[in-house]
Amino acid sequence: MEKKSAYIISLIFLVIGLSFLVNSRANITGAVIGVSATPSEAGFFAGASLILVSFVLFAVSIGGLEKKIIITNSINQIKAIKRLADKSRRNQTVARDLDNLKKNLEKGNIEAGLGRNYIGKKIYELRSRGGARVYYMETNEGYNIIGESSKNTQQKVINELKKYYT
Repeated sequence: MEKKSAYIISLIFLVIGLSFLVNSRANITGAVIGVSATPSEAGFFAGASLILVSFVLFAVSIGGLEKKIIITNSINQIKAIKRLADKSRRNQTVARDLDNLKKNLEKGNIEAGLGRNYIGKKIYELRSRGGARVYYMETNEGYNIIGESSKNTQQKVINELKKYYT
């Protein structure tokens, strides 16, 4: 769930919960909350439950309960891909863009740069305007970066990745 939508839903639950609580005619004096003898217990508990749900959603919206994204790097496992990645990093613009794409991926932004492309074999590519390409696969914990290239070495890296990850 997006942070903004969780925050908005949290506020809606809070308002609804408060209205249930106020309309339940509960006696609220100081720090003691007592339920009156009128048949309003259901409204009181519904209001309290909605307020509790709103607090949980609010915690999610500020990132307190979000899953941590783990990035692993497998570029060095394949000599050909490592060699092509080193060649791509000689260009300073490409090297800077590669680092920025990786930082965005760590934050969970899978549409960084010019967006992502599906290469095949569960391999995705992030692209930048400067020609940088980061290749990754989704894992249960996050993402595994399996290659990087410039626009010039792009097809060679894709061919090697498809060969290795078949």
